Amino acid sequence: GFDWYKYFTHWNSIDPHHNGSYDWTTVDWRLDEACANGLNLLLRVERDASNWQPIQDSEMAAWQAFFQALAAHIAQKRAACATPYRVALEIWNEPNLDFQWNYEDVDPARYTEMVKRAYRGAKAGDPTIPIIAGSLAPTDGWPDGQAMNDVEFLEAMYDNGLSGHFDAISIHNYGFGGTPENKDWGEGIVNFRRAEDIYAVMVAHGDGDLPVWATEFGWLLESAECDSYWHQIGFAWQQVTAEQQADYLVRAFTFAYENWPWMGPMVVSN
Repeated sequence: GFDWYKYFTHWNSIDPHHNGSYDWTTVDWRLDEACANGLNLLLRVERDASNWQPIQDSEMAAWQAFFQALAAHIAQKRAACATPYRVALEIWNEPNLDFQWNYEDVDPARYTEMVKRAYRGAKAGDPTIPIIAGSLAPTDGWPDGQAMNDVEFLEAMYDNGLSGHFDAISIHNYGFGGTPENKDWGEGIVNFRRAEDIYAVMVAHGDGDLPVWATEFGWLLESAECDSYWHQIGFAWQQVTAEQQADYLVRAFTFAYENWPWMGPMVVSN
């Protein structure tokens, strides 16, 4: 019954010289796949993992132009498909964590400018394409710019002019080992229901009519094959059994359907 899936697209692969000479090959793979299967597609737009440097001031104009061209290209491809499908664009990944930010100090002001430029560009290319901002990782934050509390990061985005430049806010509300209904799990922050805190910020800023998208969520599967790695990176506490994982996923969707009329697509992340 899933009708959305998520993939990635990399600006530096499509427009390596930032001069508008676009190679749409990697985008077309996904669009053709969505068309053939009648699925809606969420594309996370970023640089590839070899260079997660945030967009610099000197690149902002090219970044905006890229989104305009990308949205127009997607609209053209969708129009040529016999089966209707939708495409949405998510801006970057977890910008409130430094390792997704080229290990530079996280910067909500710069990220917000990236979102605003992407929104303006995309809407010029296709006014109907949804722009998904945030891509936030639930965290209480770390010192020295390593990570910023996701609620505080979103507040800072609003302080820097976010309003009117997005169609949904996305969060990665993993279960982190707790049950989906348990709001107290993970000190009340790292749990499935963290989405409620993100939505509360939106309501406080007059955006309660816009949705939250859970663009990554799920539970980490206990696995003898992967156990040493989970311990190595400090994720072992998040593991659940296969039976728990199945149960929690069903309960998570049920909880959202019954309690969150503001929740948009929910993407189970592998």
